[in-house]
Amino acid sequence: MDFNNDNSDKKKKIVTLVAVLLILCIVIAVIIFLILNNDLWNNNDTPSNTPSSTYSDNSLVPTDSSESLPTNTARIPKEINIRYENDVLIFDGLSKECEFTTLFDSSKDYIFSEYRNPGDTKPTSWYEIDNKSVIYFTILLDQYNTYQFDENSIFPDNSLVQKVEIKKNVENMSLDIKLITDRCIAVSDISTTQDSASYSLSEVKNMDFYNYSNVYSRKFFFIPEYQLCKQSDSTVIYYEDNIDDGQNDVYSIRFKANAWSSLKGRNINYELDEEKIYINDGYIEYIEFIKEEIGGVLYYRMSFLFQKELILYPNANSLFSTLTLCDPNIENLIFIDAGHGGHDPGTESRTDDKFNEADINLGICLKVEQLLLEKGYNVYMTRNEDIYLGFALERGDIANLHNAKLFLSVHVDSYTEESAKGILSIWRDDQDKPFAQVIQKNIVRTSFASDRGLMWQSLAVHGRTECPAVTIESGFITNPTESAKLKTDEYQQRIAQGIADGIIEYINIIDNNE
Repeated sequence: MDFNNDNSDKKKKIVTLVAVLLILCIVIAVIIFLILNNDLWNNNDTPSNTPSSTYSDNSLVPTDSSESLPTNTARIPKEINIRYENDVLIFDGLSKECEFTTLFDSSKDYIFSEYRNPGDTKPTSWYEIDNKSVIYFTILLDQYNTYQFDENSIFPDNSLVQKVEIKKNVENMSLDIKLITDRCIAVSDISTTQDSASYSLSEVKNMDFYNYSNVYSRKFFFIPEYQLCKQSDSTVIYYEDNIDDGQNDVYSIRFKANAWSSLKGRNINYELDEEKIYINDGYIEYIEFIKEEIGGVLYYRMSFLFQKELILYPNANSLFSTLTLCDPNIENLIFIDAGHGGHDPGTESRTDDKFNEADINLGICLKVEQLLLEKGYNVYMTRNEDIYLGFALERGDIANLHNAKLFLSVHVDSYTEESAKGILSIWRDDQDKPFAQVIQKNIVRTSFASDRGLMWQSLAVHGRTECPAVTIESGFITNPTESAKLKTDEYQQRIAQGIADGIIEYINIIDNNE
């Protein structure tokens, strides 16, 4: 028994010694590990000075640690600087693209039977054109593209531009720049780098030959004197259309420098300068004039870089030609035609102030346009100013090229008897009559005028119109009572409201039937 107890005590001592040695080895191993990995004591706050590499060969470890470690380069905000020097607008510090557009407000005033130039032997008639333009630039702002001022202005000396107006647009997060000038100028050259852009400006050179109007729904070129096509027939053109100049995206026409002037009644030589101007209005990126001599004959090539699908439609009369840019892809377009205009004033009042039909028609149509635009409809106006569009058939052509949904023309009636009064809606084709009924009902309701009902008439303005078309005779300018009302904004607004209500009602009828 004693032997066995001694033997058991020895075994316990051996096990205890082994356990102590094992624990000691573990402690030593942990201490060695912590010494070799000293970064752990600092919770990795201080990076190791030794570059990490999967290679053991020291020759493969770069000596420059900046080359071996990726650098997190922070994007630095850029402050935009705007300068105007020698008719060049300069933007420095750009991190976003700068966009611009040019608007040409070429208002026209018809001068009737006056002496135009010193030494003229007889009076003539012409359109006086006030050529002006405004150029707008826009830069989107963010935390990396900034500008320090909410508003700022630059007033250049001896320049094409009187003022560079700079404003922050908080709603759109943009910087809006407006070039204010009393001339017709455009961007003639563009130069860009990674963080800057320069826009050279020049006065449009060929303003005596043409001007471009793009502030209203109708975008068109107004060309005094030069006859682009046969009067009353736009299919007979006197220029080469869509010539092949090797540039697939560019649309070009070519016309002779020596051509017939219906205004002067003889051939004249047109002297134009070569130039290229940038517009960027959503229709045309640029226009370019180039001289060409073919077989000893001088021509001009007028090229357009379109920004969308467009159709050029020519028109001509005895005073001028036009080229209208027709967009066939505007959905549910309402076509509004203010009858007469410019050198065709229509019928005239018998009052002492002698106001004319064309002005009343335009006043009503402008109000119809505004009412429809406020309701979200697409509207095309044949004219927004006192200018003659062309012969009646051409109005239908332009409506067709725009794929108009409805066509409405506004006129004022006249009669030998002053007692004649009331409103009349005229239709031509069977598809027009239901539209005329709806229009007539609504105008009578809003204007409280006498209801003359509907009338069929083979009007030329409806002759080629493919969509439902109605012409409104909105009263008698020869009736003293109606004449006095027709020239007031309040009465024109009531008529316009009836027209707009009728158009909206008939569109809903069409949509429900479809």
